[in-house]
Amino acid sequence: MPDWVKDVIRNASPRRTEDFSDIRHDLQELLNKYKVKVLGRRLDSDAGEPSIDKNGEEISIPSGNGGGTRDDRIRDGSSSGIRRFRKAPEGSTTTSLYEVFERPPKFHMLLDPEDVASRGLKGRAAEFYIDTGDLFVNGLYEAVARTLDDIEPEFTSQADPETIRDLALSAARHALAYRVGKAVVFALAKRANEDWDQQALAAAITKESLSIAADNYIESLNAIKKRVRDGIKVARLAA
Repeated sequence: MPDWVKDVIRNASPRRTEDFSDIRHDLQELLNKYKVKVLGRRLDSDAGEPSIDKNGEEISIPSGNGGGTRDDRIRDGSSSGIRRFRKAPEGSTTTSLYEVFERPPKFHMLLDPEDVASRGLKGRAAEFYIDTGDLFVNGLYEAVARTLDDIEPEFTSQADPETIRDLALSAARHALAYRVGKAVVFALAKRANEDWDQQALAAAITKESLSIAADNYIESLNAIKKRVRDGIKVARLAA
């Protein structure tokens, strides 16, 4: 097999998941599905634009062509027959529907024990910063080791031990990131539930809550095994 073909295969390997773009894509779909909006924004049902002024306040105008000046037509957002708009600096562009909804977390996989300790994540799976959207994941969390214990024996005869370990470890950490990321999304979705106050939302995204979500590694085993099998096939072709 030509070297350039091997390079293409290596570049397509499932092991190249450092950016977690596939997870972020899936989480974005969940955020859109559950209509988890960015705080302070509201969707215009007519034009698909968020309504928020420079001070974070909603402004609305009638959607019809009634008389009166523009200022006269500005009314409360609860009135019927209105169209909300967003005051924006001159030259700005319309915010798309994609930007109205919350964005998925930005993943940071921690693999150094010192980094894990400095974040206070020893014995914890992850920490989410709601203000910035950063999600720090403990790649050394115990659920990863449990996953390896469960799946490695199944693949011992299919490739060399180092390859199996690398593929299994990558897949286990990838699945860990997805579980805690999904937990964050479901927690953010509680914004729409008036029975959940800010204190309850904060409790839902604590290190301990995310660790509980991470512990359920069994639900990820089938996806992890598939990822390892695909990785073995690629490794054989690239050998």
